Amino acid sequence: MSQVFPLASRILLPHNPRMATIVQNRDLPGEIRVAIVFDTGGLIRPIWFEQIDFPAQGRIFVTKVNMTWSYQVGSAKNIAFAVTAGDRNYTLIFDTEELTWSLSLVESIPLE
Repeated sequence: MSQVFPLASRILLPHNPRMATIVQNRDLPGEIRVAIVFDTGGLIRPIWFEQIDFPAQGRIFVTKVNMTWSYQVGSAKNIAFAVTAGDRNYTLIFDTEELTWSLSLVESIPLE
């Protein structure tokens, strides 16, 4: 017999706890242009980005940098930024060897 704890019975969850969520990155094609600023300590922070191949979409302004991390790919150091722009989440990756940016859209898909 399972025991219900009083505290757990008062917590309101935003979704069904039995429901799983898949988070996936979908690489977006084409070249992108990114505007950055240099913060104290030499850290870079993206301000906006645009997909050059899709000019009608215009500039997408970053409202929040959620996380930054770096990793090696061969001899190149990549710096990744998990950002929020409006109601969407993106990952911007800067290749410090090629001096290029790549973009992926982060999608959350609930499974019922």
